Amino acid sequence: MIQHTCESDMIPNTYEHIYSRGIAHRRYPSEDVIRCLAGRQDLEIVADLATGTGRNLAPLLLSLRPGGLVVATEAAPSGLEAVANWCRALGSTEIADAKTFDPEASRRLERAGIDLRSHNVFKVSVDSDHRHLGPAALFRGSEYVLLALCLSDMSEPFFPSSSLDVIVNRGSISYLDERGVRATLGLMRDALREAGQLIVTFKSTRDTRFSEGEAIEGHHRRRRIASGDQQGLEMDFFDEARLVALLGGMFEIKRLLHLEETDVMT
Repeated sequence: MIQHTCESDMIPNTYEHIYSRGIAHRRYPSEDVIRCLAGRQDLEIVADLATGTGRNLAPLLLSLRPGGLVVATEAAPSGLEAVANWCRALGSTEIADAKTFDPEASRRLERAGIDLRSHNVFKVSVDSDHRHLGPAALFRGSEYVLLALCLSDMSEPFFPSSSLDVIVNRGSISYLDERGVRATLGLMRDALREAGQLIVTFKSTRDTRFSEGEAIEGHHRRRRIASGDQQGLEMDFFDEARLVALLGGMFEIKRLLHLEETDVMT
């Protein structure tokens, strides 16, 4: 059972309702995350904020050095429960005693603010080439990495300063209003190390939900979603000029991409 560390009222019950019904349990990673992490096997501590059901955790875990740590946060308990079930299906071990870690791994947990009394932590086996996840018995040689699951709102302060190598947030930041977006980006910047990397996705004004959604008075690029599982939620949408103005004062922009995804039912 996922341990509760906070309550979230950012998106009341919506994603809990979606995930608890088995909807949007995606396992295929996002192309941009795979591309940004390609060839990395040296990361120490990374975070996936608003992980959902963990679609991007596999490339993050495989980008770690042996004993490295991924912290996955999510406000919907059913999303984290799906991640925990995925870990168990991989043959991963849930850890309750810090003594089972080597000292360096224990220091990583402490540096990321992870307490075994209030967070679920899994020991995940990877093959010695860091290309595959699964039960250690399947590999000729294997290492392990750590995955900590945290029931937490992405806009809440959580990580110590300069503790993370990489932060991933795929689209969830767009549910915040402009003040919330700026504040959350500030928290991300503070949590990243000097040479850290932020992989963040914002909803585009080319999205049909922008053109079809209900305009919010006083907020030119904010819409109330008109249909589907997200109906009634408010979301901010961004064009390139707005993103450059928003991010340029906080981060060095290495790459700015426009991505389109289509769900295909078969």
